Amino acid sequence: MQLEELGLSNWFKDKIDPAKLIDYQLARVITVNKDSYIIRNEKKRGFCGSNRKISIQC
Repeated sequence: MQLEELGLSNWFKDKIDPAKLIDYQLARVITVNKDSYIIRNEKKRGFCGSNRKISIQC
């Protein structure tokens, strides 16, 4: 799945600091449930719990 299919548009692309893409990947929160989240990037889905640490390995 491409990030564009998840809603990444030129507006968001213009706001991205390219230097941060060295250490981080773009992802989108696709589900919110109380203190947990499911996020998705181009390759996988991951879980973020109440400790705010994202556990997605891509």
